[in-house]
Amino acid sequence: MANYQFSADLVSDILFRAGEMTDGSSDFSGVALQYLNRAYQALILGGGEVSPENNEDWWWAKKQPPGVINMTSAIDTGTLTATNNSTAITFSSAPAVSVAGYFIRMTGHPDIFRIAAHTAATTSATLDSVFTGTSGAGQAFTCFKTEYDLPADCIRVMAPMRIYQGDVDEVEGVELSILERDWPMAQIQSGPPSQFAYATETKLRFNTYGPRALSTPNMIRLEFDYIYRPADLTNSGSEEPIVPRMYRKLLADIAVTFLFLDKNDDRAGAVSQVATDGIRAMVREQRSRMINYGRKTGKIITRPEQTARLRRPLRTDSGVIIG
Repeated sequence: MANYQFSADLVSDILFRAGEMTDGSSDFSGVALQYLNRAYQALILGGGEVSPENNEDWWWAKKQPPGVINMTSAIDTGTLTATNNSTAITFSSAPAVSVAGYFIRMTGHPDIFRIAAHTAATTSATLDSVFTGTSGAGQAFTCFKTEYDLPADCIRVMAPMRIYQGDVDEVEGVELSILERDWPMAQIQSGPPSQFAYATETKLRFNTYGPRALSTPNMIRLEFDYIYRPADLTNSGSEEPIVPRMYRKLLADIAVTFLFLDKNDDRAGAVSQVATDGIRAMVREQRSRMINYGRKTGKIITRPEQTARLRRPLRTDSGVIIG
């Protein structure tokens, strides 16, 4: 209990401080674990539930290795048959992968549709609404993907994504309404993206659809840092939370606060203050790390040419200076 190393240590500490038996006989044994996991989630999310003025992206909650999204090339092989006022379409050449969730644009028709259903290596597909163009076979098309799933354990993306193709080196996040306003689907183009937005809690949309069909390279790699969701704690004598050990006691402080509130114990306020102070200390330690890592953190650069990144010469792979 005194070491605060494993989840079982934390559960025992929670029960002991709440005046409950620690041998498993307490009616609050299961509740203590429940509150421990609630505290775990609250802290990983930035601590705002306990200390409202704080909402940190903790360095220790960053996923390693980073997440990766590979944008795939558009599909325009063959033609398709579509019928006015029908959702059914037929490809002349079956896409090798499932294109469910892709967007599709028929050449010469302004509307863009989403493919609601399709099975890989089959020619039949279903649109999300009836086809509004003229019925016919042999219609040219472009089928493209702008939305990609995040990793299952992703809570939120921490910063702009890194990209190594094109004229930019990062892809910034914006609100979906801004993305749709500045990059309307009717004008979407191929190429490396420069912006992304959350389409849903678990899916991102980009402002381009990646490589052209059959282009080389036919994929664009995006790398990103994100706060991840670890597995729930299980009251184990060998299970360590991802929270750094020197701050692991905070999980017990937060959980005890929840437990005291549940028991209408008037000590809840005092313990809550301990937890709040602990989160503030962790915030100060994180920001101190940032300041110590870089000499220019938090400083205003009045002249861009003072930035080391801009003072370095541009070189080819062989080392020849080109600018």
